[in-house]
Amino acid sequence: MKPSLADPTALPLHKSCVVSRTPFYYGWVVLLAATFGMLMTTPGQTLGVSIFLDRIMADLGLSRATVSLLYTVGTLAGSFSLPFIGRFIDRRGSRTAVIVISALFALACVWMGFVGSAVALLVGFILIRGLGQGALGLVSLHVINLWFVRRRGLAVGLSGLGMALATALFPFVIEALIGAFGWRLAYVVLGGLVAVTILPLGAWLYRGRPELYGLEPDGARRGADRYPRSETILWCRRAGPALFGFSPLATFSSPPSVPALSFITTTSWRLAASTVWRRRRSSYLLGLSPPERTY
Repeated sequence: MKPSLADPTALPLHKSCVVSRTPFYYGWVVLLAATFGMLMTTPGQTLGVSIFLDRIMADLGLSRATVSLLYTVGTLAGSFSLPFIGRFIDRRGSRTAVIVISALFALACVWMGFVGSAVALLVGFILIRGLGQGALGLVSLHVINLWFVRRRGLAVGLSGLGMALATALFPFVIEALIGAFGWRLAYVVLGGLVAVTILPLGAWLYRGRPELYGLEPDGARRGADRYPRSETILWCRRAGPALFGFSPLATFSSPPSVPALSFITTTSWRLAASTVWRRRRSSYLLGLSPPERTY
């Protein structure tokens, strides 16, 4: 009989030298790796794309209104793939998913370096928004949720704070690349950076649910209560960046101020998310029972 997802103790244990040799709870390693994974979504985030805007418009001869429209359509179109990506993550696991997503996102960044028309730019926006801002961020947040239950609010809050602080510096890296190589080659270099950082790092450190390795979420004792006493309202964490990211006029009206404004918006919302708590599992939003945790 095939083991049930509802009974993780019946699942065969996986062997991992990385997990077994870690002298502390491996979830903290996952947290650091996933935070870096979310950092590497920057080439597909609004704060990253906005730095390229003036160069793209001048090179392709497009107006600001046209590029803003293409960006909005690309963001919406890219988001339609997320339910299918989520299903893929559920079926194949976080480790396989981050390898595939990182490889495709790296290629999407390379594509951006070769766009020569409005149609090609639209395709590029769909790819980097769907794979970077969407898929890579999704799998990174998902793997954190697998390894933390009682401390999920703390883990996501630390990850959000770490990413916000790191992304305050990333725009300067992009500006330096553009100044040294031009905007096209800069995007190709960013694709290479994704390929040599989060792709191997995710393959090395991302892991599925801790029960597969003989561990419990949060490093708790075997047999302890599996449900959290309190949990962060994760939607709050996404609300600020989403509201900012879906406003093309705000995004593209004043490019030099975008990284700072995005950093302030993202940081404030993620800090707020880490302090908004729900009482017990009986008070889950809309009365829904806790979702079944996946591999």
